Amino acid sequence: MTGERKQFITSAEQAYEIICAKIISGELKPGEKLTRRQMASVTGLSVIPVIEALHRLEGEGLVISEPHFGSRVIDLDEKMIIDRFALRMAIECQVIRNLTIKHNPRDIEQLRMLAKNLDLYKRDEDDQDEFWKYHFDFHIKLAQLSRVDSFVAELKRLNLFDILRRTIVTYTKVKGKEVPERHHEKLIEAIESGDRELAEATMREHINFSGLVREEQF
Repeated sequence: MTGERKQFITSAEQAYEIICAKIISGELKPGEKLTRRQMASVTGLSVIPVIEALHRLEGEGLVISEPHFGSRVIDLDEKMIIDRFALRMAIECQVIRNLTIKHNPRDIEQLRMLAKNLDLYKRDEDDQDEFWKYHFDFHIKLAQLSRVDSFVAELKRLNLFDILRRTIVTYTKVKGKEVPERHHEKLIEAIESGDRELAEATMREHINFSGLVREEQF
């Protein structure tokens, strides 16, 4: 690989990281137009790596490009949130069904440790980002152990959307709905049971607890 090519990739990655961070932080707002020249100015880079970065962000679902309009940050409306929630539900339920069929003791012990640590994690207003990182790590590990690469890739895309959603949209906790004990450990027990229907039902209940969308909508 030539030095010039390496520098191009580095610049494109840098442009991606800068623009992505500004989107998920809310600095670039939902629906905001992203012109190439504007993004070049924001990143301090040339237009070429900016184009590459916008294409990547489009592939990851944070940017939309339309003829005669150009690129813009996705709109964070109710329809979009429900759509992404439904996609996550479908993927996570299939992931856990796969794992009930094929898993080994080492996988289970690794998952159990992650689940236990996550369930014991004490959240407060100052460490929400850290909690959600651990939460993502747990769910992405489930997908990785299912041995389906497309599930892993899609959950990574959905995680970026979730970060944006948590930044932009505020949800009121449902009164009387406390996080169940052993909320994540129960998923591991469901996998160990070997019962695919039980495992899927457990995952569905787990995801629906987020309170974004009611279960009957699925």
